[in-house]
Parts: sequence; structure tokens; C-alpha cells
Amino acid sequence: MDEVFQKMEGGNAAIATYYAGDYLSMLENNEDLAYVVPEEGSNWFVDAMCVLKTSQHKEEAEAWINFMASTEANLRNMDYIWYASPNAEALETYPAYYEETYGEPLDPALYEIMAPSQEVLDRCEAYLVLPAETRTLYNDLWTQLGI
Repeated sequence: MDEVFQKMEGGNAAIATYYAGDYLSMLENNEDLAYVVPEEGSNWFVDAMCVLKTSQHKEEAEAWINFMASTEANLRNMDYIWYASPNAEALETYPAYYEETYGEPLDPALYEIMAPSQEVLDRCEAYLVLPAETRTLYNDLWTQLGI
């Protein structure tokens, strides 16, 4: 993924599938980039944290996860990595947080990329476990594009 990031940010590739938050980071260094969710839709993803059943520090790990799930941590994380949050309060209050932090309003177009509308999300789906032949097809097609 780092290679794709560097190619797109440097203007050395014409197209790539990439994460919205990373696009917003790349945009800071390359204003010629554009972000598109195709009319046909796309996939969406959710990062997750988990703790091994056999963890020696399960209580501490769960405390960390609880901290990271807090509204304040989510606001700061959204601001740092430009990714939406599963924390509804943080997602709703991020524009105000941004304005308070930077003294200017958050560009609504950037927020729409960061936190897509329900209309956009309705066109997308989670790719839970794609069949092996589908994964092979995706890899072959991206290889043909030279990405």
C-alpha cells in the first residue's frame, strides 16, 4: 500500500484503489488528485481491535480499546488520519472540533469524503471474504494496469 500511496501522491500513477483517509493525506501534497466513489458503488471497510483470549495483559488491552473508542480519542484520531469514526458522537461533532482546533470551518467536500453520506454508503458493500477466484481476478486486473 505504501508504494501506491507514493505513486499517487507523486503523480506517477493515473488511477488506484485507495482509502479515503489516505487520499485526504495525499491531497495535502498533490492538489491534482481526485477521489471518486463510482456510481456502481465500491467497498467499505472497518478497522478493528481485538485481544487474544490468552493475553497476559487482557485488562490493559481492553482499557486501551475503551480509550481509543472514546469520543475525545476518536476526534483526535480522525484529525490525525482523516478516517471516519464508528463513534457516532465523534463523527457528528468532528466539523465543530475541526473549526475550534484550526479556527476555520472544515471544507464540506473533504468531510463528505471522510464521512460519506448515507446515499454513498448505500451504494457500497463490505467485501467480507471474497472467493479465491475473485481475489485472483482482482490481482490480475491490477497487475495489467501496472499498479
